[in-house]
Amino acid sequence: MNNESEIRVRVPAASVAGLRRCGGIAFPHDWPGLLIVRAAGEETTYMTTSSARPIAPTTRSEFSDVEAMPPAVILAAGAGSRLYRDGDPPKPLMVLMGMTLIERSMRTAATAGVDRFIVVAGHRGDEVAECAVRLGYRLGLDVEIAESLQWELGNGASALACEPYVDDRFFVLMSDHIYSPQFLRRLVNRDDGERACALVVDRNLPSVYDLDEATKVRLGGDEITAISKTLTEFDAADTGVFMFRQPLFDALREAAANGEHTLGSAVQILAERRDATWVPANGLLWQDIDTQDDLAVARERLLADTAGRSEAAITV
Repeated sequence: MNNESEIRVRVPAASVAGLRRCGGIAFPHDWPGLLIVRAAGEETTYMTTSSARPIAPTTRSEFSDVEAMPPAVILAAGAGSRLYRDGDPPKPLMVLMGMTLIERSMRTAATAGVDRFIVVAGHRGDEVAECAVRLGYRLGLDVEIAESLQWELGNGASALACEPYVDDRFFVLMSDHIYSPQFLRRLVNRDDGERACALVVDRNLPSVYDLDEATKVRLGGDEITAISKTLTEFDAADTGVFMFRQPLFDALREAAANGEHTLGSAVQILAERRDATWVPANGLLWQDIDTQDDLAVARERLLADTAGRSEAAITV
């Protein structure tokens, strides 16, 4: 197989049966060539063996000076109970303006130059994994699936599932957030090469949609000093767009030992060690989507943002 083009998608062995049930029949029809399933320890690799290249990527970086970008972890394991209605797909597969939330997140990151993704699946993980695999193939992106067996504990438990898949620095993104690709570029451009956490924050608090529900952040110089939904004194809102290094995982385990299973609780530990910094959103669009009302507001804001950028381009 040395001269063959390959599309590799790693999935936990526990998910193989579900993936084959959901997509095993469709994959050989949609993908050129023979689909091989190879088991290796606790993971399986699906690969095409056709010499035909995958469909040309439909998403390209809009930045002409893009350096190699870190991989992006997308947390897509939660149940999304506040958004879900009977008969709905899992939350990452909910549609916003003709595109699933997870596709929108992947396309946004790919626009910034990211070409490798680790999607953490949990609730209805077979469906999420199948969608992510198909998206990776269609968009020409490297996609791996990490299974969170403890996703019900919180997004910190889900973030721990990606540890075997990353080294050095990596983004952590939420499948239910919309955000600007500029956020990722800013995290990379302002990286000091040392601190374990960097977070894009929005300091324009009057503009933050549903501030009461947002995770609040207290700042001190270029450092994050506190982060929590319950802060009463704060300077900014958490946009859900992070860049981390390996110390995140020890902080997640430390938080879990104290009964805390959120990503924010690990960031708080890093902040107390003066190992967490921030970069500004500077007015760019972002939003968390937790409810049907949030979904409707996101649609309106995306339309307004697109119209505003089009008008600016015409004016120039």
